[in-house]
Amino acid sequence: MSKQGMRVVALISGGKDSCYNMMECVKNGHQIVGLANLRPEVQGEMDSFMYQTVGQEGISLYAEAMGLPLFRRTITGSSRCTEMNYKQNDEDEVEDLYHLLAEIKQSLEFDAVSSGAILSNYQRIRVENICARLQLVSLAYLWRRDQGELLEEMVNNHVHAVLIKTASLGLKPSHLGKSLQQMKPHLIKLNELYDCHICGEGGEYETFTLDCPIFKKKISIQKSLIVSHSDDDVAYLNLQELCLEDKPFADTEKIAKEQLEKDNSIEVVEHVEEQEVTEQPVEWIFDRKKSNHVTTSSVNVSENGQFLSLSASIFHENDLSDEEIVDATNKLLHSISNALESHEHDRSNVTYVHLYLQSMKHFTCINSAYINFFTTSPPARVCVCTDFNQREDEMGILLKFDCISNKESSKREAMHVQSISYWAPSNIGPYSQCVRQDKMLCVAGQIGFIPEKMTIEAGEVRDEARLSLQHVQSVLDVMKSNLAHVESCVCYVTRTNYFKVAAQVLLSQEPTLRDAGELLFVQISTLPRNARVEWQMISKEQSLGDEEEDISMEFHSFYHGLLSH
Repeated sequence: MSKQGMRVVALISGGKDSCYNMMECVKNGHQIVGLANLRPEVQGEMDSFMYQTVGQEGISLYAEAMGLPLFRRTITGSSRCTEMNYKQNDEDEVEDLYHLLAEIKQSLEFDAVSSGAILSNYQRIRVENICARLQLVSLAYLWRRDQGELLEEMVNNHVHAVLIKTASLGLKPSHLGKSLQQMKPHLIKLNELYDCHICGEGGEYETFTLDCPIFKKKISIQKSLIVSHSDDDVAYLNLQELCLEDKPFADTEKIAKEQLEKDNSIEVVEHVEEQEVTEQPVEWIFDRKKSNHVTTSSVNVSENGQFLSLSASIFHENDLSDEEIVDATNKLLHSISNALESHEHDRSNVTYVHLYLQSMKHFTCINSAYINFFTTSPPARVCVCTDFNQREDEMGILLKFDCISNKESSKREAMHVQSISYWAPSNIGPYSQCVRQDKMLCVAGQIGFIPEKMTIEAGEVRDEARLSLQHVQSVLDVMKSNLAHVESCVCYVTRTNYFKVAAQVLLSQEPTLRDAGELLFVQISTLPRNARVEWQMISKEQSLGDEEEDISMEFHSFYHGLLSH
């Protein structure tokens, strides 16, 4: 599915974030074709982990304000599955969203869903779960944006939203009904004093949007009532009378031209000390004498304490059909699963996977088997193509599969962001951007995608190396690390003359990596999406205790052994 020019149904709560994400969808060339909203059974606010329910009395006006169909459903479930990784539960309020979008699909053709998630992994993961089940794309352009800059953009780009709930130190009922523009200085002050979230991501306040550039008519509050929860300052605004007003002009096509996304570009120093690169051919060692048409090797296992490394390959003599490739991959993965179980591990313990392919033309078939093997919280992954130094008297190598498993799964945490945003490339597939295990961070291979487009644009290889490294930085930042804490770095390039360019980009950003324990530049034949540079890194959190440092060193040594296979 193309990630450009999609037909989008927007999840709306009435708040500023869902409206601003719609504006971002339009800015990125998508078309809003419908609105979706979940409402409480009774008027007023209800407790919900997922949905903003205050201000629901004004949602019905959005259809005419935007000239779009509005689809609504009453929330019948509750917050039953409150673990971070959502598991389908028919009584959970998340399933109300599934049923709403499934019903919309019966009458309206659309490809993607817009939501205003900024910081909540809980909400993002659940929207992504629903989208995956309905084969839709999640668009979350506000994800991980700097909240101060985001609020500034909303005000500057004419999002007229007012506070309709206050629930934080420093916010009082008297602030209800005031606009973002009026409240901005006070919200910034509260952030400085109490570290409150400027955009209200901690539940400090909620808003209702009365107008924005994609509205054809604006909403006006004629009468409202302040409702207090208790004796404290938690209160909300009941919107008793609302009406629509014509705007001087319907500016639905022209959205403010300012650059909305944060500029995270890395400054590359052009004149960096020349890096000496020692070239050494990669030797692939297999027992691959010609035998059957297609053969799966036995699994090579190495164990060291809580760590386990596994490696297996698929050999073939003649060209394989798609069905044979899928079948062979399933057999390999079954062998991996059996080997894990025989050492009292399972696939949920796998942290990192390396896929070495003979050709990218086989990727779709191999991935169709892989996607069913790793589901929730999949491992980080690197996928590259190589010719395996094949000789005429040997069988060909379709696939080499390497992985590391860590038995301490209770200390495992995966970042698996599938929504399209400005933050970093989405993982619309069975791998995580990063897996944390014992405060060691395994970052998936990153290529130079433009995140909001999920495409690689032609240009200088230096720019591609810089952008793909920026994605590594974005992932490490969320995981409380940075390039200075990288323990192992492998840079795959498709030409040897890219080695020095990539090295300059890396060392201009983090000179200390010159002395990193493991810094490799490897030429391979092909990278995903015809990229020219891919970064793969192992890092650690910024502060480790003595015991964690020992585990870190043990993991690094074990991982180095896997790279040497």
